[in-house]
Amino acid sequence: MAEKGRVSISADVHEIYKQLTNSSDKNIKSAPFKTMKDVFMMATCLGFQSRRRQLSGKKEQPFHYSVFSESLDFPILKSIAIAETNGIAILADFEQIIEIAEEYANEGIHELIMLMQQSDAVFLWNLVERIRDE
Repeated sequence: MAEKGRVSISADVHEIYKQLTNSSDKNIKSAPFKTMKDVFMMATCLGFQSRRRQLSGKKEQPFHYSVFSESLDFPILKSIAIAETNGIAILADFEQIIEIAEEYANEGIHELIMLMQQSDAVFLWNLVERIRDE
């Protein structure tokens, strides 16, 4: 059962979140994100450009809502939810806002995986090119 206040991701991509998270022993070109929340936010934005993918199977909950920035992350998540539902009533349902983001992130993480697997360049540059293409 999901713990209230935590963000869910598919268990099968949890390792990817870890791989993309920069720590002192990782190269920023292959692990450019500081936290799993940062990976989630990028995946959510990439997924929003494509489609929602419902989480299925086993889930992990790698972080709590409290890590979202009030001035940076919440406005993005709320904007995506408003765009998805075509209305502001969604703002009264924070759990639904997070669920929408989780499903977009579930799609977007697969795009990040594809960028990781491209052999012609370093992941960071693949990501930069993907963003430039938009």
